[in-house]
Amino acid sequence: MLLIFPTEVGFDKRKLPFVTLALILANLLCFFTLQLDDLDEEQKVMDYYERSGLFNVELPMFEQYLKTPAGQKHYRGVSSVYTEGPSRIYFMVFDQEFRHFLVRKLDTNDTDEAQQWRWLAVELESKKSKVTSYAYGARPDNLRYWPVFTHMFLHGDIGHLVGNMVFLFLFGIGVERLFGSIKYLLIYVSAGMVGAIVFNFLDGKPYMPLVGASGAISGLMGAYAAYYGLQKIRFFAWFGFYFNQYKWPAFFVLAFWIIKELLSQITETESNVAYLAHFGGLVCGGLLGFILRPTQRLTTTDLTQAEVSEEQKLYRKALEHIRKLELDEARWALDATLKQAPWHIEALKSLYNLDKVNPKQPSYKNTVNRIFSYDLQREAADAFVLTVANESLPHHIEISDLTIDAFFGLIHRWLRNDRVQASEPYITQAKKVFAENEKLPKLLFEWGIALARRNKVRTASRELNYLANYYGETAHGKAARAELKRWKS
Repeated sequence: MLLIFPTEVGFDKRKLPFVTLALILANLLCFFTLQLDDLDEEQKVMDYYERSGLFNVELPMFEQYLKTPAGQKHYRGVSSVYTEGPSRIYFMVFDQEFRHFLVRKLDTNDTDEAQQWRWLAVELESKKSKVTSYAYGARPDNLRYWPVFTHMFLHGDIGHLVGNMVFLFLFGIGVERLFGSIKYLLIYVSAGMVGAIVFNFLDGKPYMPLVGASGAISGLMGAYAAYYGLQKIRFFAWFGFYFNQYKWPAFFVLAFWIIKELLSQITETESNVAYLAHFGGLVCGGLLGFILRPTQRLTTTDLTQAEVSEEQKLYRKALEHIRKLELDEARWALDATLKQAPWHIEALKSLYNLDKVNPKQPSYKNTVNRIFSYDLQREAADAFVLTVANESLPHHIEISDLTIDAFFGLIHRWLRNDRVQASEPYITQAKKVFAENEKLPKLLFEWGIALARRNKVRTASRELNYLANYYGETAHGKAARAELKRWKS
């Protein structure tokens, strides 16, 4: 599994992402005003279909249709339980290719029965038009019309909606800032439409309209990667129980994601996820992002300059207090700087230099905890954090003085910098100090896996056994048992 989080682009409080917020609002309004009664309307259509007698008239035709090349193509992989049982009513009603098949077979007759069928069929279409996902979702037969656009504002259920809106917000605020509102909207709409066309052309089913913004959002992901090109961006990946962050050139991440969507399409045949819509959106967004990206691209410093201006003022004020030896005022200004900008490493260094003069003061412990808890995504701070660890442990700070989050951050930095040996005695202490903390099993599991990756299999086995025995009911305790079982096999 692969996730990209747009950490290179900060949130600018002075320039709100109005287009992103408007798109989110439009999706929410469409779902809660148009789609909440979709299932009820769908059931009404099928009740009418059965009650009107259309089902009995059309059933022999449906059996013929399933034997045609089109029927065999669209129902390949669909169990006969669905095509021969009660569920076939849904297919008979909503499969537009079957409806066209009926017209060719029955609409040429002038008998009373054919005229009666035509009248009932018109009424059926009228009732189907009240099902929002059917009327405005993208199907192979309506790609020349509005549904190729409107489908991206509809969703299957509340979980589908919330998941898409989270990713729309995460990527929207960054891509809108990088490309500007007009280009951003062009990328979003184009990627959504291309995703729908690719999906329906290659894998669309006439009875299953495509709904959802995921194709358009995939386009934002593609544009984001294309913007940075060969520049490295941060992303997260997990395989089984292993989870970590990496930095790759953005184009490599985009290529990896495109291949992943294609492989998912091939292997996950039972899934309802429209992987080909993601694929189409990614490719379209990547191409447009590459074409539309400005020649003078913003750097990370440019992107954060507006946000840090107030923090820089506070930091400069703190340095002025330090120069005048007004230490209490300097400490207040540094603390205010870090509240405004927790990532401000220079302010954190200055605060530590003030506090380490008297390590017996409570402020020293608080500052060390703050340093060890510093954002793990900012690897450039590792050298500073590990220097503080060498100076403070065990001379002035005990494990019991640390919070679990601070200890967690320190361990991760030790592991990331191959300081396994330095961290071993502190893990032993942590088992006692944080024994009741719910985060300890996760820490111990990642510690055991890290040992295994460094070929310390015996020690790793011992640690995972400890985790499985003492925290066996937790998710990470169960994961430890599964990992040990896999090793034995």
